[in-house]
Amino acid sequence: MHGDTACSATLPLLCLAPDERAKSPHEDGQHSGRWLAARVAASQRISGDALDTIAAADTHCVAEFGMGFRLARFSDHGDGFIAQGRIEASSRLWIDVPDAPTANCWRR
Repeated sequence: MHGDTACSATLPLLCLAPDERAKSPHEDGQHSGRWLAARVAASQRISGDALDTIAAADTHCVAEFGMGFRLARFSDHGDGFIAQGRIEASSRLWIDVPDAPTANCWRR
């Protein structure tokens, strides 16, 4: 077990593709978090044990969503963000925490 989730758990990856998109004109200011100029998507579920390196996780995002996608890093969003895409707010997802390697199931 690493972080707060057993590596044997199957969760989607939080994949994102950074870009230069402007803040949505429909953003009403009612949401907490900062604007992240990116598209986001949740992958199919995968076991943390299946991801032996961060590169493998990034490759999984590319394979599922296309070039430009990679696994989200905690530094991308901290406590919250707003981006283009729909992900259930209560979803638990795999993300990378670069500053705390023991929080990840994979090697850096």
